[in-house]
Amino acid sequence: GFGGVVISDYNAIAELVVHGVAADLAEAAALALRAGVDIDMMGGAYQAGLVPALARGLVTMDQIDAAVLRVLALKQRLGLFADPFRGLGADAPPAGVRFRALAREAAGKAMVLLKNEGAVLPLTCSGGPIAVIGPLADAAEEMLGAWSGAGRAEDCVTFRAGLAAGFPDRALRYAEGAGIESGTAAMIAAAVATAQGADTVLLCAGEARAMSGEASCRGAPVLPEPQLDLARALIASGRPVVLILCSGRPLILPDWLVAGCAAILAAWFPGAEAGHALADVLSGARAPTGRLPVTWPAAIGQIPIHHALRRSGRPASADHYTSKYLDIPVEPLFPFGHGLSYASPQIEALRAEPATVDVPGQITLRFELVNPASQHVETTVLVYRQDPVASIARPVLELCGFVRVQAAPGERVPVSLTFGTDVAAFPGADLAPRVETGRIDFLLGTRAVEAELARVSVHLRGGLPHILPQAEQAGPVQG
Repeated sequence: GFGGVVISDYNAIAELVVHGVAADLAEAAALALRAGVDIDMMGGAYQAGLVPALARGLVTMDQIDAAVLRVLALKQRLGLFADPFRGLGADAPPAGVRFRALAREAAGKAMVLLKNEGAVLPLTCSGGPIAVIGPLADAAEEMLGAWSGAGRAEDCVTFRAGLAAGFPDRALRYAEGAGIESGTAAMIAAAVATAQGADTVLLCAGEARAMSGEASCRGAPVLPEPQLDLARALIASGRPVVLILCSGRPLILPDWLVAGCAAILAAWFPGAEAGHALADVLSGARAPTGRLPVTWPAAIGQIPIHHALRRSGRPASADHYTSKYLDIPVEPLFPFGHGLSYASPQIEALRAEPATVDVPGQITLRFELVNPASQHVETTVLVYRQDPVASIARPVLELCGFVRVQAAPGERVPVSLTFGTDVAAFPGADLAPRVETGRIDFLLGTRAVEAELARVSVHLRGGLPHILPQAEQAGPVQG
């Protein structure tokens, strides 16, 4: 019943030859068309392969016509015959004019404050000099990241430029300090001299855009050694260091770097409005609200690591034969959902209504978000579920919902979320979804750290028993 079109990935049809399932483009085109692929993205396999495939009887004209008709029908539904450029023609205003404000907002919201020791952030708009140091501090093109589309470096606001605009009453001192993958002792010495006398050092470090994204895997996702040398020297200078980390993935950060930096902000690759967005967050004009959508490992040996792990029969403890490492922690550096802000709202009066619910039915979770701070807050409350006893072992924490809440200073905001009892469903031994009787727990908060989360329980009634019935004895196996 699908009424749309199917499109290949980039050059994927031609790559059927490389995969070894087609001898040439004609066979590749025929395989794809018969499988229901309507559009060949970029590869030219249909253009070069369908004519010989038709001549060799590998496809029919009816098959080609059917695919063409699906593509034309989609174009008609999209209005492309009337306006092929969908408002992006020669008369359209430049995208930069329309979208820069949105780009700034998106970049600011995406940044994640990982550490803020002693509330070093936000920075005041007046005060002593700020040292802006590092290979990513004035690197316009790197701000675009790995998937920039039509982005242009000349349209990007660098961190250095954005901070100068965002802190006009504070002197900004700049030094590169190191290249992304190269550096000299003289560059580091100049950076340390720049940091002397500064109230705060902003170390802008991380990956180049070409070190992340498609076809850019790294066996060791770490900061290159020249940047680590620069960081060591700046931390040793005794000035408060705020690490602004640009990357397309979590990077493995050494213990001394995490401990030595007063604050760490994951800025990722923030795009055209990078500098303005950074200034917004560092000044408090936009409080950081980003949360980690992944678990941030503390060491390469922990990878893969994620929050929805199943229970271990031997959870980590002082006992030797338990699930732990000899030389690295079990816990991630930063758990899923981690992200600090300049205020810490609290969840209070959590309850579930009803406490006992028949299957199928609905469960409403209610709580109050309390903002004790003197400033407005915006936060994301994550909802995890936990099934203490099930016929199939379930993860300790499973994300099942979230809600974004805003609260004025001193405000108590009532919040409710409603779920169907199918929120407790999981694949049984027969792979069919099942909701079992018994207790299910909901845990609310931010980070995927069980001990930090508020908990409420609901009893499900009328579901399947949690012990699967015995399978009937099978007859003798027939050879």
